[in-house]
Amino acid sequence: MLPKNIFDTQIAFNFLYNEPNPSYSKLVKKYFDISLKEGSWRTNWLERPLSDEKIEYACNDVRYLVKLYHILHDQLQAEQKLDWCKEEIRNDLEIDNVIVKPEDIWKRLNISNKINNHQLVTLKKLAELRENEAITKDIPRKWIMADTLLFKISTCKASQLDQVISDTRVKLSTKILNKVREIVLNNKTVLLKDNKAVNIEEYHAQITKCNNIMDSVSNKYNIAPSFIANKKDIENFARGNKNVRFLKGWRFNIFGKLVQ
Repeated sequence: MLPKNIFDTQIAFNFLYNEPNPSYSKLVKKYFDISLKEGSWRTNWLERPLSDEKIEYACNDVRYLVKLYHILHDQLQAEQKLDWCKEEIRNDLEIDNVIVKPEDIWKRLNISNKINNHQLVTLKKLAELRENEAITKDIPRKWIMADTLLFKISTCKASQLDQVISDTRVKLSTKILNKVREIVLNNKTVLLKDNKAVNIEEYHAQITKCNNIMDSVSNKYNIAPSFIANKKDIENFARGNKNVRFLKGWRFNIFGKLVQ
C-alpha cells in the first residue's frame, strides 16, 4: 500500500524558487539559519546501540519538518500554486511511478533519439538485468553498471563488446559479463528503417521556440526550467512526440499550451 496525504517539502520548494531539488539541510539553513550536519545514507541504522551522534542526526531529520510544512504551504497558497504542488505529489505517488517493474526500468533512462530499434532491444534487456541484480544485492543500480556503460554496450558491435568493457575499466563479475554477452549476441532484432524523417529546420525552430517561451515562463513563475520541462521533453516534442510531461496538468497550463 502506498502512502497518502504526503507533503513533499522538496517538491513544494521547487514551485517557489528557481533553485531545483534542495536538500533538507539546505531548506533548514534557508528558513531557520541552522546548519545541520550532513548524514551519510550508508549509515547502518540497524546497529545498536545508536550513538548519540546518530540519535541527534535522526532527530534533526524530522525536527523542522512540521515548521517547514506550514511555511511552504502558506507560501504556495499565497502564490496560488498549492494545487500544482498537490498534483505533482499525487503523480509521484502513483504506483507506476513508485514501483517500476524491472522490464520497464529502461523507460527511466535518458535515451537518445539516435538509438535504433536493434540497439534499443539490447538496452532494455541490459537495464532489466542491472535492475534485477541491484534488487537482489540491495545496492544502487549504478554500482552494477553505469548508464553510460549500458549505452556503450547497446550501441557497439558484438565484435567490439570485450573492448568496450575493457576501455571503461569497469570490473564486471563473471556472472554479469556472461549475461551481458548473451544479451548482445542473442539480439536477432531486424534493423528497421525510420520512415518518419524529421525536418531538421523545423526541429531546431521548435526547440528555439520552446526555449524562448520557457525563459519567460520560468521568470514569471520563479520555477526552474528543468522542473517545468527538461531537455529530453522538449526534444521529443520537437520530433512530434505528444507523450511529454508538459502537455498535461499544471505544466500544460503555464507552458504546454503556449508552445503548441
